[in-house]
This record gives sequence, C-alpha cells and structure tokens, in this order.
Amino acid sequence: MRPVFFIISLTFLSFQACTDRPKTPPPQSNSPASQSNNPPNQSNNPIEAYGNGLIGAQTRAKNTAVATNLDTVQKTVQAYRAANDRYPDSLNDIAGMINRAVDLTIYDYDPSTGTVRLK
Repeated sequence: MRPVFFIISLTFLSFQACTDRPKTPPPQSNSPASQSNNPPNQSNNPIEAYGNGLIGAQTRAKNTAVATNLDTVQKTVQAYRAANDRYPDSLNDIAGMINRAVDLTIYDYDPSTGTVRLK
C-alpha cells in the first residue's frame, strides 16, 4: 500500500509542477536600493562579464605599454641631447640607444624642440 501511495503522491506533485502559470515580471522600482549594482555597460551574463574583463585588461595593458614606451623615447631623446649637445635629427638616430623593440613610427617628433608625442 505504501509504494502505491508514494507513486500516486509523486505523480500528483509532478503534475502540479507542470501547470502553466502566468509569468509576470517583478515590479520595478526607481529607488536606488532596488537598482542593479552593475554599471550600464556590464552584463549579468558571467561569461560576457569575464570576456569584457579580459578585453579591458588587455586594453589597459596596451595603453600602459604605449605610455611607458613614450616615456622611454622622451628620455632617450634627452640622453642623446646631453651626449651630443643637440637633439637627434630623427627618431631613427636614437633607435640603437633603446634596449627593447619600440615602434618609433607611432610618434611625432620635432627635432627643433626634442618634443615627442603620439600620432
């Protein structure tokens, strides 16, 4: 008798769980406490958030590298001036003085003032 009661109860519960109920969205409030903590450009999807985090980290690393390389080029121009009493005619004149690979084509250089800027 118990197994029959158990099977009937289980069947009844499974039918109750399958009934269609209208799904209404939760009411939205304009109060700051009820708003999401996510900034508008972030998703609630954890995979998308992870990907956005990786892309953001890569962008920040690239910007840091460009800023560091700009600083290196500026200091190398100053070192060239200290050694030769003049600014280099072009950035190619200091390429051998830089110990790492730096793309000098992304910089604007003014040989009269020794100013180096990003293009």
